Amino acid sequence: MADEVILKNSLDGLVQQYKSELCKRLETSKDQYDDLPFEFKALELALELTCTSLGSQVKELELEVYPMLDEWASTISTLNLEHVHRFKGHLLALNQRVQKVCDKIEHLMNDDGDMAELVRVQVPLACNHLQQSQTCSHSLNAKTRPQPRFHGPITTII
Repeated sequence: MADEVILKNSLDGLVQQYKSELCKRLETSKDQYDDLPFEFKALELALELTCTSLGSQVKELELEVYPMLDEWASTISTLNLEHVHRFKGHLLALNQRVQKVCDKIEHLMNDDGDMAELVRVQVPLACNHLQQSQTCSHSLNAKTRPQPRFHGPITTII
């Protein structure tokens, strides 16, 4: 079981928001009976913030596009109508994708049976993979071992 999160680009505003919210949730969950593993708490928050961010992007796009649509509608031409139709299609598709992701994540997170099954399936697989990677890493010497590449500062939350 993990008890830390490694964050890339830790100076990014969204990453800092994730860090502070995760710390806050971990502190409050100490006082409550919560049997979710740390990994799921961290994943749940990451997905929640991602969906919130996507939802905000959709709203921003709507605020930009709808006035444009009104302007184009006042000057009726075939070309403007084609642009309006294309923008509307893109906006609706984006909105539907965001809503579908949110609904599926919410359904998964609310289904304790699925989450418990996921833990039972993933833990043995992760252990096998870890044992194999440790065996492989011992056979590589330090010069040939690939170094991880990170872009930006990294923060560890414990």
